[in-house]
Amino acid sequence: MTIEQKKQTKAAKVLDSLRHDIISGHFQPGQKLQMEDLKSQYNVGYSPLREALSRLVSYGLVCMKEQCGFSVAPLSMEELHDLYMVRIHIEIQALELSIQNGDDDWEADVTATWFKYKKCLNQAINNHIDPSSWDKLQKEFRFTLIKACQSPWLLKIRDMLNDQALRYRFICLNSYYRNKKVLNEFIKENENLVSAVLSRNTKTAVKLTQISWESSVKLITDAMQKNVIAK
Repeated sequence: MTIEQKKQTKAAKVLDSLRHDIISGHFQPGQKLQMEDLKSQYNVGYSPLREALSRLVSYGLVCMKEQCGFSVAPLSMEELHDLYMVRIHIEIQALELSIQNGDDDWEADVTATWFKYKKCLNQAINNHIDPSSWDKLQKEFRFTLIKACQSPWLLKIRDMLNDQALRYRFICLNSYYRNKKVLNEFIKENENLVSAVLSRNTKTAVKLTQISWESSVKLITDAMQKNVIAK
């Protein structure tokens, strides 16, 4: 491996680590990212660290100001509601197209991913799951529901919005993944949604999707207010 390749590998590793730590809430919104502290924490030099931070600026996860350095991008109620308003619109449009275009293999995939996700949620009720594992299965399940939409651009936009919402989603997961009442309600919502999707009942599926997303926004809003994460 050349010196340049080693530098690129270090930059990629620290990028992944920093991204995960920001998304999961290890670093708080607005927190200043001290280069010396990060250098020691991630065991990298200034060059790969600056490259990783610059990439995170382009992702919208980090802010950079002249003379002030880098800091974690803030969260806000305004961004939350704007972001999720667009997400709901995109998810519903993709779901409608998937129900219209999905074949037997798609139905089988929906059934299989829901089985795995429901098992995860049931484990969470008994405090046997962590937020990262939940998020991974939730992402797979939601993608499976809409992957048959046959619109590559719709899926690209959806993925971009999904990435931008990660920090908000982790606020919700970290706050409620041990709340049995919320988990049971969430399981029931998704069971009804899967049933509507598999029966090709578009109207009901869209209604349930709308309700589910609005419920998520409320939970995130409540968690943000409770923890004074944003104003």
